[in-house]
Amino acid sequence: MALQLKLIGVSSSPTDTVVASARTCYSSTPFLPEQVSDWKGKGELLRSLFEAGHHTTFTHPTFTLLITGISRLLIWRLLHSHPYYNSEQVSQRYTRLNSDSFYYPPTVERKKWERFYRECYQAYLQLVELLTPKIEKLLPPFKKRESIKKAQEFARYLLPVGATANLYHTTSLLTLLRYISAVKGLPEGREEGKRFALQLAQLLIKVDRALKPIVDRAFKGEVEFPKIDLFKFKKLHSITHTDRLKITDVHYYPFSAEINYTTPLKPFIIYPDWGVVGGFTTYAQLSLSADAQNQRHRRSLGVRERLEEGYQRRKKVGHPFYYTPPIIVEVGVGPYYHRIMGKIYQFIENELKEHPFREVAYALPNSHIVEIVEYTDFSAFVHKSQMRLCFNAQEEIFNLTYRQIRELQKKRVDISPFVPPCLLRKRMGIKPYCPEGVRYCGIKVWKLPFSQLPMLRPI
Repeated sequence: MALQLKLIGVSSSPTDTVVASARTCYSSTPFLPEQVSDWKGKGELLRSLFEAGHHTTFTHPTFTLLITGISRLLIWRLLHSHPYYNSEQVSQRYTRLNSDSFYYPPTVERKKWERFYRECYQAYLQLVELLTPKIEKLLPPFKKRESIKKAQEFARYLLPVGATANLYHTTSLLTLLRYISAVKGLPEGREEGKRFALQLAQLLIKVDRALKPIVDRAFKGEVEFPKIDLFKFKKLHSITHTDRLKITDVHYYPFSAEINYTTPLKPFIIYPDWGVVGGFTTYAQLSLSADAQNQRHRRSLGVRERLEEGYQRRKKVGHPFYYTPPIIVEVGVGPYYHRIMGKIYQFIENELKEHPFREVAYALPNSHIVEIVEYTDFSAFVHKSQMRLCFNAQEEIFNLTYRQIRELQKKRVDISPFVPPCLLRKRMGIKPYCPEGVRYCGIKVWKLPFSQLPMLRPI
């Protein structure tokens, strides 16, 4: 499926809204968008606002896009690399991938990549088939019907990040303009990014012709991917190759997670407490798949180096390229999994002899390990704990979050706020303790000792 953008909704006329909001700042009576539509000074004010960096006015117009045929790689590197968006994306965990849902880099041999993608897809189907009956035997009776979904969750690690996805994506005019500019600095998938930017620009101008000068200016903007020295950071904090996760730079002020953290609308977002004053930095090694989940916690901004730098470093020192879920080994399909991974990385090595890494990166599997450094305030981490310590969460990010909490405990941080949602609701006397309704995992987690959650969690 080719990359395609479809506008689902937009708030008023974008440029009229920008100009009306700007003029309202200097008027005793507010301006409405329709009042500035034919104002002769509109174009000049738009230009001067943009050039001067008065960009809050450009955040009022919002767009909801349906994006189809976009690679998981570009979503990870561009659309979800910042906090100023909302997405609802097709899940590889719950939805089986179609055999033709892949992106082809423009410089590669199409037939060779078709064969590669086809083999990856067949390996994925085979792993689902191998895992399903084995997982079904390990699940409690009330969960057995989910065995195929669990199998897909683990089999998806074989799929390349060149697999495409469909998603609803809502953000402001300002962020869309930043996308158009930022694609020039993409370290991977730049050609796909340019096509995305071109379609986006055409869509914006079609919606509002007055946006053309601003869009043209966005295309001309200078941008470069930042230099990220992970080696220096790791040396500073004595992080070795065996450290999958390490917490540094903890700043803690005691706070409690009470009623504002338990109700559906989470009022702590509106009424910040002492949790936002403190925070901590995390160094972590995790798969691209888990990091895609991790990115959705947008108050945990992360630093992510060029994929090529991490790839070459791991190759040089002989570190594993990919993550292996423990269940893969436990149920005896490890040899099959590793054999397929060997073929994937051999394909990558062969392609790197002829093509730049930024294009070959689409062949990297979901399991490919990346190293990130991110900062999280404690209030945001309460929310992350509730989302990722739920027994319905994916295995890798569940374990990542649990390890973060254990590391914080070692640094004398009170970890009582960082618990599954049902446990926090039980403390507050809010029933039902589980907020998931029909998605209830069937286990009374609120009665379990926190130290045993990883051992007692279903697969």
